[in-house]
Amino acid sequence: MNRLDFNGVSLIGNISSISEIKTLPSGKEYRYFDICQNSKYIDNNGNEKDNKLFFSIRLVGSQVSKYNSIIKSGNLVHIMGKLRNYLTKDMVKKFYISVDSIKEMKPKEKIEIFDYDWLEESDRDEYLL
Repeated sequence: MNRLDFNGVSLIGNISSISEIKTLPSGKEYRYFDICQNSKYIDNNGNEKDNKLFFSIRLVGSQVSKYNSIIKSGNLVHIMGKLRNYLTKDMVKKFYISVDSIKEMKPKEKIEIFDYDWLEESDRDEYLL
C-alpha cells in the first residue's frame, strides 16, 4: 500500500444524537450517530470560548447489534475507522466515519492514552488546553 493512500481516523468524543436503525435495499441494517468533541480556546480578546465539533458515524450490518450496548447518549467512546463521503440528491457533499472498532471509555482514560513527555515544559500548556 502506498503510504499516501492510507485513510484512517481515530476520534474520542461523547455520543450525542443517535438515529433509529434503518434498512438498506440490500437488507442490511444501518444506523448513524454523532460524537461531539469539546475543547476550549482563548479568542483575540482574551476570552475563553468553547469549541464543539460534531462527527457523523455510521454502523452497518453486524456492527449495529455488536455495538448496540455502547451506543448510548453521553457515553465517551474511542472510534477507529475511515473517512467516507457521498453526494446527496441536491449534490451536496456529506462526510461520515465508517467504523472499524469502537471502545467505550471512562473519562479518566481520555487523558491517559496520550503521552506528552516529548513536549518541552513550556509547550505543554498549549497542547493540554
